[in-house]
Amino acid sequence: MKVGIRLFYDSARQFTFYCNNPSILEAWYCLLAKKLNQKGFHEMFKPLRKLGKGNFATVYEVERTTDGRRFAVKAFSKVHAFNAKNGK
Repeated sequence: MKVGIRLFYDSARQFTFYCNNPSILEAWYCLLAKKLNQKGFHEMFKPLRKLGKGNFATVYEVERTTDGRRFAVKAFSKVHAFNAKNGK
């Protein structure tokens, strides 16, 4: 069975990488996770509790569903971001 990662530059260009080696896919995942916005966040993470709240964002403790590892995630308000001069 082949497993792959598909990257989209825009609607016309895309790149797909297939691999049978889980360690190579994990390395790609770790690299890309630092560079890309997450899609499907609620499928990948389970919120555990709210850690704090500010004017523009809330910080949550979450657990990754694949391995149970815990992270702090800062969720920004879209309303404030899109209303800001350079928010978009």
